[in-house]
Amino acid sequence: MKFQVSIQYFGRGRSKAGNGVMLTGATPAFREQIDTGYTGMIPSSDLEEYNEKALLQIMEDTGYSRAEAENFQKDLQEYFGDDYGSFVNGSRPKQVENIDSGLSQMPKYDGSIYRGMSMDSDDTFKHLEAGDEISMKSISSWSSDRSIGTRYSNATTSSCDSIMLVCTENMTGVGVQHLSKWGKMEAEVLAPSTTKWTVKRNQTKTKYDYLKKYYQNMLDSAKTKPKVNMYKKALNELEDKKSLYESHTISIIEVVEG
Repeated sequence: MKFQVSIQYFGRGRSKAGNGVMLTGATPAFREQIDTGYTGMIPSSDLEEYNEKALLQIMEDTGYSRAEAENFQKDLQEYFGDDYGSFVNGSRPKQVENIDSGLSQMPKYDGSIYRGMSMDSDDTFKHLEAGDEISMKSISSWSSDRSIGTRYSNATTSSCDSIMLVCTENMTGVGVQHLSKWGKMEAEVLAPSTTKWTVKRNQTKTKYDYLKKYYQNMLDSAKTKPKVNMYKKALNELEDKKSLYESHTISIIEVVEG
């Protein structure tokens, strides 16, 4: 058994007001990601049992009947899978509404969240300023793991500009890594379609400057020879392609909800 479901209550939950208010019963208003025990993608041989436990967790968190939870889970799995594009382009409004409704009844993720994007031509995000408002077209995927946000931003490539949205105090996003077959590979936090963010700070720098500092920090903290060699190689390759990386930027945009 990889993780507990309906009989487990999460003692680290809290309310943002700090007064111990819970959503319903013993379900916390805020909690960290649920650790399922898997470090990578859920093996296909375990997926049926995994999804059943995820279903029971949904019922525990929302108070849904089994039928309601199954409907919610079905829409989530379609969003996590090949139908993702139809959710974000506005083709699945009923499903988005259903997911929004379920998310509103679940504990929110307690911590910072990150959303990485690459910009091939549209540089709107790069020019955002403090006070500007951001809203997504639909439900939006974030991660509780900064390195995953960095990966999705394509920060280490020299062919595009990159964006990293950073929200240090999440209020509405729900940690769903225990509901997705991708698990910790994406450490997903799902924000409802109604969530809005306000830009607090936008720091834009060349990818060369960003990666030089990033790789050097990783090299300084590396504890094994393979890691040391990996980051030394990355720094050397960065210098070899300095002009390319100087021609593209990465924008770290700090946002707050509301």
